[in-house]
Amino acid sequence: MDQAIYDHPDVYDRLYGEKDYEGEVDFVVERFAGLGNGGDRALIIGCGTGRHSPYLVDRGFQVTGLDPNPAMLETASTRSDATYAEGALPDVDVEGSFDLIWAPYTVMNYLEPAEFTSALQAMDRSLANGGIIVFDIGDFPQMSSPAIQLAGDQDPVARIFWYRRSGNTNVLMEAVIFHDDDWFVDRHSLTSYPVGVVAQYLRELHFSVDVHDWYETRTSMPNPAVFVAYDEA
Repeated sequence: MDQAIYDHPDVYDRLYGEKDYEGEVDFVVERFAGLGNGGDRALIIGCGTGRHSPYLVDRGFQVTGLDPNPAMLETASTRSDATYAEGALPDVDVEGSFDLIWAPYTVMNYLEPAEFTSALQAMDRSLANGGIIVFDIGDFPQMSSPAIQLAGDQDPVARIFWYRRSGNTNVLMEAVIFHDDDWFVDRHSLTSYPVGVVAQYLRELHFSVDVHDWYETRTSMPNPAVFVAYDEA
């Protein structure tokens, strides 16, 4: 079943419970403080179960979270007073403009190459003057055999997964996830994007670009990248 994990927000939270959500928010807020316009409207595209939103709210932002998965949004709505709505790239169908637009944790890798520049243009149209865009690109190396991930203490989850690459850019992640007394199959079609190509896309849209290894927090990916796009004064 494609992207079945997003129908199981409780399992998702157990699998990614050790992610440093607050540290990622700190990274983004620090970049915004140095490069942004000082506004307070933030849009999180692919907000998932809303783990980033409370930290942004605590730092003074009015947060809107977009996600295409109703089950994830239902959980997100219990975590903060942020505004949540169904939506996904390559479109951004939200009223108004935003000072900070953030697409976290490999959201951009779900886009087909033909959609990628359209997604950047949509974010640009929704960005306030002097705002910044932040997103990351994951790294998905070819795996010769499946790996296993164990997560959760009281309600453990086991995921057997592997990445298979096809050509230079196409990646298929396949997994079997065991939780409680049940299990399901989870598949994700991803695209691997070279850092230099993504940076060039952003420059062609008038942005200056800073590229970072990650959010200055831990990650299991070997060579991911975070892009911070802004208008240089």
